[in-house]
Amino acid sequence: MKKIELIRTFDDIKISNKVILGNILVFCLFGLVSMSYLDNLREENSNLQKLSILTRTSSTILDINKEISEIQRLVKVYGSTGASSVLEKIKDSHELILKQVSKVDRTYLSKSEKELVINLSDTLVSYGKHISELEFLYNQKNDFINTKLPSKFRAGESILKEELKLTLGNKNKVKVLEIQNSWYQVYLSSRNFLQKKDYQHKKDLKKTLQKIESLINESGMRNSVKKDFNIIRSDYKKVFEQAIQSNRIYLSLVNVVMAGTSIEVAKTSSILRDESLKDLERILELSNNKFSENKDEM
Repeated sequence: MKKIELIRTFDDIKISNKVILGNILVFCLFGLVSMSYLDNLREENSNLQKLSILTRTSSTILDINKEISEIQRLVKVYGSTGASSVLEKIKDSHELILKQVSKVDRTYLSKSEKELVINLSDTLVSYGKHISELEFLYNQKNDFINTKLPSKFRAGESILKEELKLTLGNKNKVKVLEIQNSWYQVYLSSRNFLQKKDYQHKKDLKKTLQKIESLINESGMRNSVKKDFNIIRSDYKKVFEQAIQSNRIYLSLVNVVMAGTSIEVAKTSSILRDESLKDLERILELSNNKFSENKDEM
């Protein structure tokens, strides 16, 4: 009965009012369709923004991986040359990485991904401190190996050359020459050990130093010369041990600390990049599914 009454009521409405009512219905329907379209458009625009940011993030992280590998290569070059220009390149590359990390847009990153970025940033700051230590430790070990050690050697060599001029008798001259040759062997063994890390050279050095001690006692060298040379010999041994220690500390920084930190940076950035790629795939899948739904509704 109610339906019949509604139909009669509608029939009683003037044609002009019916037209107006129809237009209102069409407008409402169009409005609903437009709102749905705008919602889809906003969602698609949001997805595009996410895709753009995540793509940039993935690219930045890849650059970080390349840059940290380049720094480690430069560190090895610096260890061989000690060139200030190489050290500057290391510092510039590190600054570039820090800037790249700071530019990572965290808007669409998950909580775990944001924690990875923070961890990456902290690790890189720590790596920067190692770079500062690199120059100091290199100069320290270089000073022992290329300045102090040769200086002690030349001091001993000078004493022996002077004593050789003043020594009388072939027998005594032969002893001084033997000490001089042994002194050269000591220096050669020390240099070989510091360069090649072959412990046989260290054993040879200790053995030769003991031999020199015996030769000095058997020689006809003046007591004042024996005393001076023994002081030099003792000092040389101390400087050699200091050179070994400083070299060990430097190599530990480069091969253990810095290498370990660079591996941590590479590992963290790789995980972060994998997560970003997963986010990219997820957003693309959502976008494709939404497109399919809209297509089916048309």
